[in-house]
Amino acid sequence: MSCCGKNRLQARTSPERTPLRRARGGPVGPVRQMMLVEYRGTGSITLRGPVTGRDYVLSRTGARISMDARDHRELVRTVTNLRLVEHRG
Repeated sequence: MSCCGKNRLQARTSPERTPLRRARGGPVGPVRQMMLVEYRGTGSITLRGPVTGRDYVLSRTGARISMDARDHRELVRTVTNLRLVEHRG
C-alpha cells in the first residue's frame, strides 16, 4: 500500500505544465491560401498533395475542387490537365 505523502512529494517535484490556450478573436493556426482548380482530363484521378499529403479526388472532366496553394504549385508542374479557376486567399 502506498503512502499519500509520497504522492504529494512527487506532485510537487514534477515540472509544472501550463495549459495551451486558444487565441481569442483570430485563427488558431496560419491561414492557408486555397486555389479553385478544374480538372480538364478524361476519367477520374486522385492526386496526393506533395506538401500537405491531402488526397484530391477529381471524379470527372470539369470537376472543381479547392486545393491548398502549396500543393497547387507542385501539382501544376506535373499534371497538365489542371486549370486554375480562382485564387482564394
